[in-house]
Amino acid sequence: MTDRRTFHRILCGMLCASQIGVHAQPANRVYRGLASMWEWREQVQDGGLMSYGTSVIGRWERVAFHVDRILKGAKPGETPVDQPTNLGLALNLATAKAIGLMIPQSLVLRADEVIR
Repeated sequence: MTDRRTFHRILCGMLCASQIGVHAQPANRVYRGLASMWEWREQVQDGGLMSYGTSVIGRWERVAFHVDRILKGAKPGETPVDQPTNLGLALNLATAKAIGLMIPQSLVLRADEVIR
């Protein structure tokens, strides 16, 4: 029975995490004591545990760049596909403390952004 409950908690955490948008309230970032890793740095600022990726603002700036090029006459098919180049690790130590999780100091030192 314990394995089934553990599986249920993990599954509920993942499902909850997959349905939370970028602008969700901080209370929704932790579900039943489980925290998730997020794609956007802003989600960590809103109460998520950690993220490894770009910022939403940075990605939309790149979208604006491509829209500008297309509106100035560039063909959409000839516009290169961008890969993010500025990935960063963000940690929220307040969220980790709230769920009783100890984050190793080596990981904290490697983080680009630490929220206390």
